[in-house]
Amino acid sequence: MDNIDNIKAVIHCLSYNIPFVFYILPGETQGCFFANPSMPGNCRSLSHRKFIISPWLSRFEQAITICDEINASQILDFKPEKMPEGLKPFDKSTGYDQYIERLSILIKHLANRNGKTVISRTICGDMSNVDIQSLIKKQFESFPKTFRYIYFTPQTGAWLGTSPEILLEYNYKSETFRTMALAGTRPSDDTTPWDDKTIEEQDIVTRFISSELDKSGVKYTVKRMDDYIFPPVKHICDIFTGKLQAKSLPEIINRINPTPALGGYPVDNAVEDINRFELHPRRCYGGFVAVGDDKDFKAYVNLRCMNFSSTHYCIYTGGGITSSSDPNAEWVETENKSDLLRRNIAISTRV
Repeated sequence: MDNIDNIKAVIHCLSYNIPFVFYILPGETQGCFFANPSMPGNCRSLSHRKFIISPWLSRFEQAITICDEINASQILDFKPEKMPEGLKPFDKSTGYDQYIERLSILIKHLANRNGKTVISRTICGDMSNVDIQSLIKKQFESFPKTFRYIYFTPQTGAWLGTSPEILLEYNYKSETFRTMALAGTRPSDDTTPWDDKTIEEQDIVTRFISSELDKSGVKYTVKRMDDYIFPPVKHICDIFTGKLQAKSLPEIINRINPTPALGGYPVDNAVEDINRFELHPRRCYGGFVAVGDDKDFKAYVNLRCMNFSSTHYCIYTGGGITSSSDPNAEWVETENKSDLLRRNIAISTRV
């Protein structure tokens, strides 16, 4: 079944509030769709394939699971009584003055305690005239090297996102894993050397992942890659590879989620800062989404994303704050990170 039919199935599920997922793996063009009308939360009696959603600060064992119960052609013939609407999106954008004021206070605070805190902001708007079919197509085509996804559950509402950041990939046969540190950010056309603040931000994440893997006794290697381009920005990227037993997966994920790239460091202090300085619920932003079967498990950070309903949307975008951060530069970075999604929404809006 091609992606056009998959997207038709997405629209059908959104119309009836049926739990579903449609995703495309990085570098691939053909997507995968499945729906889970009964929402059993247990995939063992069905196919092994499943989609896992872990909201912000949730542990692996608390994740929400969408099972591969019905495919796209089957769901189009499935017309139940309309199910209850899911959780509605947050509906208040973060104002510029509010953002600058709060970041200024946080930066002074970080000068005393050191470390890093990732602060996000929200950009909310009207969804009622957006052609969701057009938006999905444009958003998925805009980021071909990322994990692209759209899903709905009653617990989370509907989310659309693209993520370049692997939380953890695992192959059950070879018992090999891969994860990454992806934090340093600047415009993709910037060719100057990376500045000290950005390198510091990246190294915090790399040291954190190394420390957590060391505590678990996992053997690994780490390698700094070329710039990881995720238009309109690019990142510094460190790749970790190694081996571990399948039974250790939940422990490792709980240790590295959230990474300092989405939370901060030290983690407990950063979470306190987030609770203090952010005025919106993160919900699924900063958590992870994953696809898995009896062969592979692939988890990605829920990074560039939006929560939406038929009436409005809420985009989440953030950046790592240290004592050397500049509030206005951080605002510009969040503008850059969300720019293409905002443009795709504008292009997909009916006049």
